[in-house]
Amino acid sequence: MVVYPQQNVAELIQNEFLPIRLTPETPDVFRAYAVHTVPAFVVTDADGLECERRSGFLDAEGLASFCLLALGKFYHDHHATEKARQYLERLISAHPKSIDAPESIFLRGVYQYIVSQNPLRLRDAFLMLAQNYPDSVWVRRSLVLYFHPSAITDWEDFRKRRLDYWESKDAFLKAYATYYNGPSGHQIKNS
Repeated sequence: MVVYPQQNVAELIQNEFLPIRLTPETPDVFRAYAVHTVPAFVVTDADGLECERRSGFLDAEGLASFCLLALGKFYHDHHATEKARQYLERLISAHPKSIDAPESIFLRGVYQYIVSQNPLRLRDAFLMLAQNYPDSVWVRRSLVLYFHPSAITDWEDFRKRRLDYWESKDAFLKAYATYYNGPSGHQIKNS
């Protein structure tokens, strides 16, 4: 009653989503999407594949940033990386204090790298995260991908299979090499 009527949230949802309200009276859908707590926000594509989820009550800024992050991931997963980047830019500029801003900066850097193959895009994301969100897990993750850009292919593969790359042995080994062995001469020279 408070969040949805706000114009920026209502317009975003009406223009970009097909909102469906489900209740516990639809147990099959709750089980299909493993909803254990309400409220839960689940964004799927037309085939029902989940793009993003969030549990708990969200204020207007939280819901708007969640929706923009979900749109960014959706469009990237559907090979519209430039459109994905535009949604992330919108999130970063309109909601810089949101919980989704650090991940959006990380993703924007990755998407820019994918398009340009320029590792400086990964460095820029890392530096922006380190400066503005030093306690965020996305700082460390962006550093790993900056030092090991080849890991982006693995990260993408994990995302396509709906798995978490950051829980993989490969991510652990690359993080270990990054944190304990330091950057390579090539990375220092290009920083």
